[in-house]
Amino acid sequence: MASPRRLLLLCALLVPVWSALAQEVSVVSRREGEAVIVEALTELAVTPEQAWGPLTDYDNLARFIPDMQQSRVIERTGQRVLVEQQGSAGLFFLRRSIEVRLDIEESPHAWITARAVSGSFREMQGRYDIEPVAGVVRLRYTGRFVPDFWVPAVIGNAAMRSAVTRQFAAMAREILRRAGREPAP
Repeated sequence: MASPRRLLLLCALLVPVWSALAQEVSVVSRREGEAVIVEALTELAVTPEQAWGPLTDYDNLARFIPDMQQSRVIERTGQRVLVEQQGSAGLFFLRRSIEVRLDIEESPHAWITARAVSGSFREMQGRYDIEPVAGVVRLRYTGRFVPDFWVPAVIGNAAMRSAVTRQFAAMAREILRRAGREPAP
């Protein structure tokens, strides 16, 4: 069994590592009336083209995005895409099935906007921005969510922040993986 001194030393050594990992993806959320607003940000050592591929790989999102069971393109017309997704969302033991049909508009290698046209949200809007900055890509996500079902305010805010954190981090890892820049374990 480890001595208290060794455990303290181990914790002291791991805190900077945990802090560094936590700073790779920054996510904040807030309430605006019924809506939960979530903003996520990270910087990745990739090109805008490398970031674009995973972001727009709608048919394969369920392979690497947590809690997403299905994502498929229904229709594509120019820079517009209609995508249907199914998954679940929640916090701890409270889980709910989610279905959404998204009307997506793309500006290649620059931004993607999405809004729900049907499904489990009364209102759902999201936007990815891809910004080249000093040899890296600053990837920013902003979302506005109003579920079509009752959720206590404090749980809804925490659940949306948790879901976006996990999914945004998974997207960042997939972008790095496809670019051949595997993140450190």
